[in-house]
Amino acid sequence: MKKIFFAFFAIVIIMASGCKGFLDENPKSSFIGVEAYSNPKLIYINCVASLYVPSTIPNLTDYDQLLYYFDNAAADLVITPGRRNGWVDGGPHQQIFQHDIDQTFGKLAQAWNTLYTYIALCNRSLDQVRDILAEGGDEDLLKPYISEISILRDIYYMVGLDYWGRIPIVTSGKSSISDVTQSSRSAALKWLLEDVASLIPDLPSAKSQNTGEFYGRMTKAIGYTLLQKLALNAPIWSLDDWSNSPYIATVVKDNYPDAHNYPNPVVNNEGRDDDAKIFPANLIKTGRYEYDMDNVFDRVSAAGKAYSINCPDGQSRNAWETVIWCQQQIEKEGYKLQPNFADNFAINNETSVENIFVMPSDESARSATTVFFSMNFDHAKALGIAIACNGPIASIQSSRLWGYDPETMTAADPRMANTVYFGLQKNRSGDPIKSTNGTSFNEYLCYYPEYSRLDYQESYAGVKWDYLFTYGGPRGGKKRDWDFTSSNPFAFNNRDRVVWRYADVVLAAAEAYKRMGNDGKCLEMFNSIRTRAKVETYTEVKPSDLLDERAREFAWEPGRRADLVRFGMWTLPTDDKFVGVPAHSLGGKFKEDPAGVTTVYPIPLSVLQLNPNLTQNPWK
Repeated sequence: MKKIFFAFFAIVIIMASGCKGFLDENPKSSFIGVEAYSNPKLIYINCVASLYVPSTIPNLTDYDQLLYYFDNAAADLVITPGRRNGWVDGGPHQQIFQHDIDQTFGKLAQAWNTLYTYIALCNRSLDQVRDILAEGGDEDLLKPYISEISILRDIYYMVGLDYWGRIPIVTSGKSSISDVTQSSRSAALKWLLEDVASLIPDLPSAKSQNTGEFYGRMTKAIGYTLLQKLALNAPIWSLDDWSNSPYIATVVKDNYPDAHNYPNPVVNNEGRDDDAKIFPANLIKTGRYEYDMDNVFDRVSAAGKAYSINCPDGQSRNAWETVIWCQQQIEKEGYKLQPNFADNFAINNETSVENIFVMPSDESARSATTVFFSMNFDHAKALGIAIACNGPIASIQSSRLWGYDPETMTAADPRMANTVYFGLQKNRSGDPIKSTNGTSFNEYLCYYPEYSRLDYQESYAGVKWDYLFTYGGPRGGKKRDWDFTSSNPFAFNNRDRVVWRYADVVLAAAEAYKRMGNDGKCLEMFNSIRTRAKVETYTEVKPSDLLDERAREFAWEPGRRADLVRFGMWTLPTDDKFVGVPAHSLGGKFKEDPAGVTTVYPIPLSVLQLNPNLTQNPWK
C-alpha cells in the first residue's frame, strides 16, 4: 500500500485570499489599530510567522512536495516507477518523466493552485503590514517585515517564471480578477529582478539555518541567492518565444553511450542482471561523460553578457557578473563549504556553515514530518521507521554520473552513498536486512542501480517480477539519519530540509566565470567542490562537466529542471527516458521536442477557463 503524500490547496488565485483557517485566531480586524502598533510580537505572529507554519511552509524540497515534483520528477535523476498494485495511478508519474503532459494534466493544475495560494497568503500578509504602516506604524519595525514577506513571495514567483513563463504578477490580496493580467516572460523576469534587488538591503544579516530569531526565515543571504538564480537563468527566462528556442541541443545518440539501446534486465540464477552494458567499463571509475551541446553553451553565454541587471549596490552588471557578485556577497555573510558534505543533511544540521535556506523539521520548532524514502517497507521496518514512502528511485543516469560499478557494487564518488541507498542494506545493529520478496534469488535486501526502470507492472511478468521490483534502483533522497532520541521519531528526525546551500552558489559562480572566459577561476571554484567530495580534481572544465557536477552534488535537491534547460539538455533523452523505453500503457511515451516547446509547461486549462485575461503558452 503506497503512502499518499501529496497535500495541497486546490484553490485558485482569486479564492486564495479567503483561505479558511488562515489567521483565524487573530482576524485582521483585531490587530489593525493602535493596539497593533504597540505590540510588535502580535504583528510578527500574524503577518510573518504564520507564513512559515507547516501548512504553508515553502513547498520546494523533497519528493512529497508538489512544486518540487515538477522540478525533479520531470528531470533525469529521479523516477517514480509503476509496479504491481501501486504507483501507476493512471499514469501521471510516468507521463511527467516522459514530458508527455498537456493543459489538462491534473497535477499541473494542482501545482499552479498551490503556487498562487502561497503567493496570495504572502500578499495578504503584506496588505496587513502595509495597512498598519499607513495608520502610523513604526517604519523601522515594519519595513523589514515587508521585505521578508516579499522575498518569500518572490521565491514562489521565480518557480512560476521557471515553470510557466508568462505568469500573472499580483502584488496585493485586494486585487480583483479584472486586475489579474498576464506578463510576458521577459517582463516578469525584469520585475522580479528589480523587486528582489530593492528588498535585499532591508533583510537581516543573519543565519537562517541556525536556531534563534531568524531560524528558517528570509535573510540577506537568501535574497542574494535568489538574485543569483534569477541572473543565472536570465538568458533563458528572458526569452519570450521559446517555441523555436536557439538554446536546445539537438545531439541525441552521442550524448550518452547507450541511448536508444535500452537493455531489459535478464536475471540469472544468482539474481543478477547479466547485461551491464549501460555502465561502460571505461567510464565506471570516473563517471565523467563528454558530449557536445551544439554550441548552446556559447549562445547562452553571449546572451548573458548582453543582459543588464541593476544590483542592490546601485551598479549595473551583466547576468554573469551579477552571479559572481552575489557569490561574493554571500561569502561576506559568512557562508562557506561545510568540510563534510554529509553533515549538511545530518541530524541537528543547524550548525552547518553551508546551508543558506532550510525548512525546519524539529519537534522544538516549526516542524514538518520527514518522510523516509525506500520503496521497500522491509527497509523501513528494520530501521524502526513507521513513516516510509515506497515511491521514487534514482535513475540509471544518476548512478552512471557517480561512477557506479555494477560488478563491485561500489561508486567512485562517495556522494552516491550520501545521497541514495544502494547495495546491501543493513539494520540499526549492522546486520543485513532480511527481504520478504524475491528470496529465491537473494535472502537479503540489496538495491541494484542497474535494475532502475520506469515501469515494472506491464513491462515485466513471471516469477522474477517481484525480484526486479524489490531490488531495482537506488532509493531515497539525500540520505538522512533518524533521531531515535526524539519524542516522536516516526514524525521528526530533527534534520532540517535543505532548500539552498552555498555549494550551489559556488558552482553557479564557477559556471559564470566559464561563460565569461575566465577558465582559471572556474577551475578553482569547480575543484573546491570536488576536493570537498574527496574525488579526483579536473585540469580542465568543459560545459558538460559543469552540468554533470551539479547532478552529482545536488541530486534530489531543487533546481535540476532549470539546470537542464539552461544547458539545452531538457528535451534530450537518457537511458531512462526516450521513445521506446518500457512504460505503462497509461504512462505515455517520451515527447520528442526539437523546438523547445516543453521547456515551459502549459498553463492549466482550468485556470484559463476561470480568467479570460490569460492565454495559453505554446505547448503542442
